[in-house]
Amino acid sequence: MNTLLEGLKASKEKICVVGLGYVGLPLAVSLAKHFKVVGFDKNSKRVEALRQGIDYTGEVESKEKLLNPNLSFTDDPSA
Repeated sequence: MNTLLEGLKASKEKICVVGLGYVGLPLAVSLAKHFKVVGFDKNSKRVEALRQGIDYTGEVESKEKLLNPNLSFTDDPSA
């Protein structure tokens, strides 16, 4: 467990959050404060909006939080 945590802190590993709805998106944003995070959602329109800093659910009010360089969004399940 310590090796994983050390890898995450050293930015060698990424965390993937599956589903960017009311629970997943705030979780991804919170984790991205400390780790590299990939947020996955099957809805490509949602992913594109999040990449532009737009959250239509209103769960994340700050565009800057969505544009955090530690946070990326994808609709590609191989991520």
